Order: sequence, then C-alpha cells, then structure tokens
Amino acid sequence: MLFKATSLAEARKLLNRLLGRWSQELPEAMACLQGGFNAATTFYWFPKAHWKKIRSTNGLERLYGEIKRRTRAVGAFPDRASALRLITAVALKVTTIWGDRRYVDVSLLENREVDQAA
Repeated sequence: MLFKATSLAEARKLLNRLLGRWSQELPEAMACLQGGFNAATTFYWFPKAHWKKIRSTNGLERLYGEIKRRTRAVGAFPDRASALRLITAVALKVTTIWGDRRYVDVSLLENREVDQAA
C-alpha cells in the first residue's frame, strides 16, 4: 500500500497509520519500516511515469541472476581478474540491451523543476 500511494504525502500518511496500528505488536518491524522509509520512497521524486519501473529492483535482480548463472557455468576462475572480466562483460552486454529498450523516458527529466514532494 505504501508504494502504490499517489504521492509522497499520502505514503507518509499510510506509514503513520501503520505505525499507529502495529507499533505495539511489531516494534522491530515498524522501526525498520520507519528507518528505511525515506530510501524506499525516493522514486516519488521522479516523474510519475517512471515510478513503476524504478520503485522495484527487478532489473538489478535480473542482472545479478545472469552474473550468477554465467559464473556458475565457468566454475572455478584462475584469479580474481578473470572473474571480474566475465562479470564486466555480462554487465556491459545487459547495459547494451537496456540501452536499446527505452526503459524510462529521460526527456521527462530534462528541464524539470525540482518539486518538493511533501
């Protein structure tokens, strides 16, 4: 619910509601949620068209999965440099693929006034 709010202000209201409801029963979880709220809601500072894509870590998880798959296929590396070369090659290939697919419309970021999302 927090991450599907229509604004940062609404997300803060939902956070306060959650904290009020669950702080007594789940104090550690609520402290964790409250502590990470600013970092987790950074996407609200970007244009709304970007929110769905940048609020998740799916792209990074996919990259990590591809790196893991490729390094497991090799097995043992002779040294750290060879492992780093393979990981860099995989990351560059994925970056090229991402560059060909317009993941987010960067033109929405150009000449944009910085809004105070409150």
